Amino acid sequence: MRVFTSFLEPRILRKRQNVREGMLRKKKLFYKLKYVIKKQSVKYSSRTNI
Repeated sequence: MRVFTSFLEPRILRKRQNVREGMLRKKKLFYKLKYVIKKQSVKYSSRTNI
């Protein structure tokens, strides 16, 4: 049993890490998108002000 768990553990840990990395990537993408939208809206508003 112990050998079995030690065999499975790295796989589970890797899976968890992958999930965490995926979430981080999603967050980064989301923030990037937000930033780009903000930039575009600022550009647009400055254009309309002129």
